[in-house]
Amino acid sequence: MKLINKAILQYLLVGVPLIICAIIISFVLIRKELRDGADETLLDEKIKAELILPRLKTAETVYLSADSIARIEPAAFHADTIIYGDTAIFNLHENELIEARQLKAFVNTNGQTHLISLYKSSLEEDELLEAITMTIGLIFIFLMIAFLTVSLLLSEKNWKPFYSTLGQLKQFDLSKPETIQLDKSKIKEFEELNAVLSSLLAKLHKDFRNQKEFTENASHELQTPLAIIKANINLLIQSRNLGEDDMEQIQAIENTVQRISSLNKTLLLLSKIENQQFIEKTEVDISHIIENQLSRFAHQISAKELQVSTQLSHETAIVINRELAEILVTNLIQNAIKHNVKGGEIQIKCGTDFMEISNSGLRQPLAETDLFRRFQKGSASSDSNGLGLAIVKSIVEISNITIQYYFTAEKHTFQLLFHK
Repeated sequence: MKLINKAILQYLLVGVPLIICAIIISFVLIRKELRDGADETLLDEKIKAELILPRLKTAETVYLSADSIARIEPAAFHADTIIYGDTAIFNLHENELIEARQLKAFVNTNGQTHLISLYKSSLEEDELLEAITMTIGLIFIFLMIAFLTVSLLLSEKNWKPFYSTLGQLKQFDLSKPETIQLDKSKIKEFEELNAVLSSLLAKLHKDFRNQKEFTENASHELQTPLAIIKANINLLIQSRNLGEDDMEQIQAIENTVQRISSLNKTLLLLSKIENQQFIEKTEVDISHIIENQLSRFAHQISAKELQVSTQLSHETAIVINRELAEILVTNLIQNAIKHNVKGGEIQIKCGTDFMEISNSGLRQPLAETDLFRRFQKGSASSDSNGLGLAIVKSIVEISNITIQYYFTAEKHTFQLLFHK
């Protein structure tokens, strides 16, 4: 929900209860004022009616209105009293009962008691409430329309610095050397936001550059002594004074050095992927890469006596960094070979928007929570560093690809969904 829409909603949530309260309070106050006004009018008419009493010589009823409702009539002795109240009288013109205020006054004059009955029609409460509600409601509607109009007209201008900053942040790329220049704003809050963002982005850029340099330097510095160790091991192997046990120990050392070197290269690759150093993208035929990689791993496939079946569509072209696409396919095929059983199967399907690779292996599903964790080994493969699927996960996360794993028919399947 946009901020302006949320503000409007909040105004409505506050305004509607206030309008209801205003209607109730206005109704009560206006009704009181109308009743007080009617009572004052009735009191004036009562005073005028009292002027007639001295002229009355006999006990008779005097009508003060044409409809005979207002009148002076004889009454039993009663102390002088004025009583106000609400009643209903019949209106001849409208032919219906209408609400009215009444005044009944007992007046003692010349030893006689008279009852003065006066009435004044009043505005019906439902009509009064309807009028108040309509009036305040219309005022509220006009105010909201004015508020919305002004907000919509001014929001674009007032929020322009914010959207400008947001647009630049969306295009921000840590791998590019230049930093973004945020526009200045006359609004204090936006100016403070831009200042904080500029400082934060500058620090991020510096940290990214330092991390990148450290990763590259560390990898290079590790490769050099590893290469020296391997060279010395090769020289040592050529010595004629080594026994069979010595040769086995040297071979074990060489294998370990080889694994360290491979691990170093893999960690460097993983760091480059996560730092988005593979920028260039092109249209890549995944089926063609699959065929090339199957040819590359033909010896390992043959050694394990694996049966490979493929259903490839050469219309599977996605936009991705070519090197990452090759690494992605390579790791999935390598994973299917390493964690397979001798004489097992590998099935590869490739459509216009998906790729599936299934392999036999353990007869139980893998723990999905640990599947893509680093250094997580799914089998007893001694030459696995547990980073293959972690690299796959990192590649799909930056390449608009979804990866899914499921276990059916005693086969482990990884499915890639390519989003255009």
